[in-house]
Amino acid sequence: MKKGPKRKEMSERFLDKVLFDTNGMGCWLWLGSKSPKGYGRIGRPGRRHVPMIASRFSYEYFNGEIPEDTCVLHRCDNPSCVNPNHLFLGSLADNIADKVRKGRQPCGEVHICSKLTSENVIDIRRDNRSWAKIARSYNVSTGTIGDIKQGKTWKHLL
Repeated sequence: MKKGPKRKEMSERFLDKVLFDTNGMGCWLWLGSKSPKGYGRIGRPGRRHVPMIASRFSYEYFNGEIPEDTCVLHRCDNPSCVNPNHLFLGSLADNIADKVRKGRQPCGEVHICSKLTSENVIDIRRDNRSWAKIARSYNVSTGTIGDIKQGKTWKHLL
């Protein structure tokens, strides 16, 4: 019986798909399959339809195991970068805070779920009526008004 060619090791397949430091910033760009948001994907042996994020593979390959429920974040903010020196570990909260700090988290009226404008929020903060009355006039919940008044939401306008 004739055997087909031996499948390359995952590490070899990974390295074949990396373009090293082309942007002068030290990024290693992933040339293989990518998610719609630009994150590299690499197939795992025995798990044909469940690809691994290439930056996670890179971190594990060069730095060791990633603890469960831990995210791999990018210092360079380039989703297709797999340079292990640009990657660091953090919690989901760290990942969200990093995204907000770098301006990649839509907030305020540009957020898809927003019913209010920045002008509305400024007016709500000045309004001395009861939260319930304010909420009715803007067609939002009293909880939304409370969060605005207490500075829990729309923090960028404080």
